[in-house]
Parts: sequence; structure tokens; C-alpha cells
Amino acid sequence: MFTIFNRKKKVIVDCFTSLTPAYEQTPIVKSIKTAPDWWKKLPKVDKPVLEKNGYQQKVNMKKCYGFIELYKRGVVIENWSDIIFNVTQENFSFFTKIGDKPTAHPKNQFVEGFNDFHHVKLISPWFFKTNENIHFLFLGTEWSIEYPIKMLPGVLNFKENHSTNVNMFLPKYKEPYEFILPQGMPLAQIIPLNDDINFEFRNHLVSDEELLKYHQNFLPSFKGLNQINKMKKKTEDRNKSKCPFGFGGE
Repeated sequence: MFTIFNRKKKVIVDCFTSLTPAYEQTPIVKSIKTAPDWWKKLPKVDKPVLEKNGYQQKVNMKKCYGFIELYKRGVVIENWSDIIFNVTQENFSFFTKIGDKPTAHPKNQFVEGFNDFHHVKLISPWFFKTNENIHFLFLGTEWSIEYPIKMLPGVLNFKENHSTNVNMFLPKYKEPYEFILPQGMPLAQIIPLNDDINFEFRNHLVSDEELLKYHQNFLPSFKGLNQINKMKKKTEDRNKSKCPFGFGGE
């Protein structure tokens, strides 16, 4: 009797950075390797415990299906540098050791939304690239973050847009406050939205010049990636079509 195995398609996701400390100290790592310490320290509950009211099963997060399945998937971007934030109702300031400084979206991009928060974008030193048209879920590592911040999710496609910046909101409290995001703290989890593919993420240390070609801050259109993709498709169609005048080409 013969058994046919359906092997998963393999997809390579290349992860580029020109920041040596990020490559050496906080590389892109599988999610399972970043499970929080508080979860690792939980006691295993294998048998019911005898109490006054009889045997009872003491339940904790150690066997939580949702938690475990989350950490089985994708990779994590860890914080590449200590970042100190000072936040007031009017504004915020920060200090970082290495890498690009955080930035923010102008308030008019949210109009009347999220008035009780400051928006912050951490400029990630990592750029992801794959040749496949695949979507990835981008999430904050909420189980590892014990800070007064709201991590913002999204869906990315690394065939066209290679940035991995981390967006978050800082609450506007009445009293000023300060906190630090330490180097090595998990910041964002990137999960492929395809369970039938075997993904391999590879770290690469490259020069600033090499990294520049993956930087999306230089998009030539105000309409963003949709317009870029239309122009690429237009070029592909032109290359496939025959010359209307009958000379050269296909």
C-alpha cells in the first residue's frame, strides 16, 4: 500500500537590517521562543487537587489552547534598543540609544478618532521580503507588554511593502508619566495567514545602501501601494503584448 504525502509549499521570507546590534542581539525569532516568563513559571496542573469541597481541577494558562496556538505561529520582532518615553496630556518625548527615532502620524489623519491617545510609530530597522503574494497578520505582543500602551494591528504583504514599523497609542492621562521599553522586549508578532505553507524566516545583515532599496518612504505616488501595483501590472501587460506596428518585440 502506498501513502501519498502532501508536502507543504516552502516560502522564504528574508529579513534585512543594516543595524548590527539588531542583527546580533535581537534577530527575528520564532514566536515560540519568546513566550513570556510569567507563563513559563506557571505550575503544571495534571491531576485534580483535593480540597474541602472534594477534588477540583485548578486551571491556569499553562494549557490554554488559544495562547499555545498563538505562540506556535510566526515570528517576533524584539525591541532593538532601550526607549524611554515621557508622556503628558499635551505631548510626549522620548530618548533612544540606537536606530531611527520614533515618529507619529499627524492628528488630522485620525480626524476625531482616538483623541485620548498620542500616536507613536517605532521605526523598525527590519525590512521583510518575499517573492510570494501572501498576507501576514501584524500584532502587538500583548501577553509580553505590561505598559500603558495600545499596540495597533494590521495586515502586511512583504512582496510590495517591506517595512515592519510598530504603531501604538500612548494614553493621555491627567498626570505625566514615564516608562521604558527595554531592549529585547517582544514588540510585534508577524503571523502568516496561510496554514498550508511552510515558512522560513532568514536574518540578513546588509549595508545601508543595500537596505535602501527595500525602504518604502520613497513611493513615487501619493496614492500609495495600490497605484504602484497598477503601474507594475501595466508594465507587465505592455511587455507581454505584441508591437502594434509589427516590428520588434514578440
